[in-house]
Amino acid sequence: MEGGNTKEGVWGYFGLADNGIWLKDECKAIPNICKKLQEAGFGTVGKTYVSLLYPFSSTHPHTADSNDVLHLIIPTGGTTNLKIANNNLVLKDSPVIIDPSFEKEFSNTEVDAGVLIVISIPHPDL
Repeated sequence: MEGGNTKEGVWGYFGLADNGIWLKDECKAIPNICKKLQEAGFGTVGKTYVSLLYPFSSTHPHTADSNDVLHLIIPTGGTTNLKIANNNLVLKDSPVIIDPSFEKEFSNTEVDAGVLIVISIPHPDL
């Protein structure tokens, strides 16, 4: 698991797919999720990964290098707060699609880790 970019606490992630190449060793840890994502046609552009924000952790504001993809973010455990483009969202039960080129920061003020599946999808306007 990799991580970084935190103001406080711990944020980690591990990749599942990178530009159409599924990472076999990483997918061994969560084979059912990888299989479902592959069957749904995800993982063909950009990166697909699991993000884990530990309790009482937050990231620094950050942006993507370009806006050639959007991110489908699926919360799968805990509660994660997302501040993006002057909007505050609570990621708990519903997926959200964002443009990762906008400045954003994630935080978790709960006692359970926030777990997100982040999937790059083609930007429909490009």
